[in-house]
Amino acid sequence: MRKQVVTLNIGNHLPSVTPLTLPTIRHYAQKIGAEFKIIDTPKIKMQADHGGEKFQLYELSEGYDWTLYLDSDVLVHPNNPDWSEMVTKDTVIFHGLDMYLNRFRATQWNRRSGSLRGACTWFTFFSDWCRDLWHPPELSWEESLQHITPVVEELRSGHCPAAHLIDDFTVSCNMARYGLRTVTLMDGLYKQCPGDYFFHLYMTDEATKLVEIRKKMQVWGLGVEA
Repeated sequence: MRKQVVTLNIGNHLPSVTPLTLPTIRHYAQKIGAEFKIIDTPKIKMQADHGGEKFQLYELSEGYDWTLYLDSDVLVHPNNPDWSEMVTKDTVIFHGLDMYLNRFRATQWNRRSGSLRGACTWFTFFSDWCRDLWHPPELSWEESLQHITPVVEELRSGHCPAAHLIDDFTVSCNMARYGLRTVTLMDGLYKQCPGDYFFHLYMTDEATKLVEIRKKMQVWGLGVEA
């Protein structure tokens, strides 16, 4: 099995946080026998939002049996198992899924498939059979934005504009369009292997992330003072 763990960090994003998180992601890649890669050069160039660069995964995943994508501010516990060994190649693994219609306007793909699964793309584990999960957007930037309305908590936070959710929206469309099967850690695989494996905050600023990540590392016994 050829595997890779990929993260995204362009322009030294979150410079106080990633020195803590990236080593835990790299360690996980080593643990499961995967290559570790950082997307650090823009190629997709979806306006000003670097989240669109996640769609480099469509090409980057070619030739790999499994690809795990993690945002660069995700803290990974050392005890994480290799989740790809718990599913077959026809299944995409997410940490969790949302109700699609809470944020996104339905497309023809949702209506045709009946899929109302809303992607949370900070964690996606997919095989070479399911590379279409990260197929680049069919809709334009402007058309995509018209389909997105952040939920109240996201708007109130001030850290999650509609543009920040284009990757989640597009991946949700791809799940419906290509009929991809999914399973989540929260509602499925954690039942087989319970544990506190990931820590991720997205509706807050860098300073708060740093404080909370340090607290979590202390709880996990990873040798960092809060």
